[in-house]
Amino acid sequence: MASIIVRSSLLNGSLTALSDDSLSSTLLVFLANNSGGVIGNFSRTKKVENLINSLNQLGADIAVEEDTADIFPILKKGYSVDLKNDVNSSKYIVGLSFFSGDKTKILNPKIPKNCKKALAQYAEYLGVRLLSYSQRLEIESEFLEKNAILLEGIEGSFFAPAFITGAAAMGVEFLVSLDDYTSKYRGVYNVANAFELLNYEYYFKENTGNFFVARKYSGEEFNLDLPPSIKFSMYYLGALLLSGKGKINFPTKLNYPEIKIMEQLSSRIKKTENFFEVADGQEQLNFPAQLEPQGIDYLIPLLFVLGTKSENPFKIGPFVPYRQDKLKKLQDFALQLAQIGAKIKYVEPYFEITPSKLYGGIIEPQEPYSAMACTIAGFICKSELKVKNIENIIALNKNFLDDLKKLNADIKG
Repeated sequence: MASIIVRSSLLNGSLTALSDDSLSSTLLVFLANNSGGVIGNFSRTKKVENLINSLNQLGADIAVEEDTADIFPILKKGYSVDLKNDVNSSKYIVGLSFFSGDKTKILNPKIPKNCKKALAQYAEYLGVRLLSYSQRLEIESEFLEKNAILLEGIEGSFFAPAFITGAAAMGVEFLVSLDDYTSKYRGVYNVANAFELLNYEYYFKENTGNFFVARKYSGEEFNLDLPPSIKFSMYYLGALLLSGKGKINFPTKLNYPEIKIMEQLSSRIKKTENFFEVADGQEQLNFPAQLEPQGIDYLIPLLFVLGTKSENPFKIGPFVPYRQDKLKKLQDFALQLAQIGAKIKYVEPYFEITPSKLYGGIIEPQEPYSAMACTIAGFICKSELKVKNIENIIALNKNFLDDLKKLNADIKG
């Protein structure tokens, strides 16, 4: 079990984060089923590597060297793919199969239990033949009976990015209507931003909940660089807000709701077209009375930590509807932060955060984003903070600790 020691630090400098694996997933599926291309600033996470393996089984030829992915498209489609119990691959390959106009045998898929019933309902509604076995799915989508579907709640948010990407990749004109919960899901914004990079014709308005994909596509081979990850960029921005000044490179024109959340926290943040800049200063952060958690799951551990420097108490919620396993992990993390001085409690269906001082000690976060948030918390602790389970961070972002050290963070281990 790897650990680090983090001490009080005043950060200063400029950073560019690694790219986002969710954005990579949409681009891989789309380009592998169209004209192919080359993607630079490519992040090789386990999730992305599993998806590449699945697409290659279906007939693509995708090779990755260092931070560049070279994608040769599917010329003759394979009819069988072993997903090896990978959730991300299962989601995207199932979504693709719904619109392929063909038959696909999927071995060892992994779909959350609460989503399996919804998948069967989607298939029946669209006229897709779906046979489900213990370790196998067979999907036959020769003719779709409808060109629109409504996706709702937790199940809808799971499949929405995959259905939208699958329809676009296969050139099917399709309308996905989303309820309020699903339209705020981050994966939907990732798809929209991937389409922006591709200049692909689409329509998405959060306030209407409609995401429409058109048939029109230039067919050209793409050569593009992925932008920095919104997730990692927000954590680096949070670190500077907490203790320091500097610049985080990010194309701020991309549409992500968390940008607005972070902007409102402090007048020290200046946003330009290509970066966020945080000025020097020590004032308390300006949180609204309530933040909704939908679409920003990954950001909540950081908001817990930033909330210790809030000017006033505030709430995050309501956590309805919300996956209970994710909620339990957040509750566990709040209890851990309380051990080093944070004042966070869960009063159903809200987390209530009160400004507080962090004292340091030992903390053992179980999730990657919680571990990242703990590392950042160490910069304002009165004494050193030992953070365990750092391997969780490395698996998600191999550059995270080195990036913070570039900002003069005092991290040992």
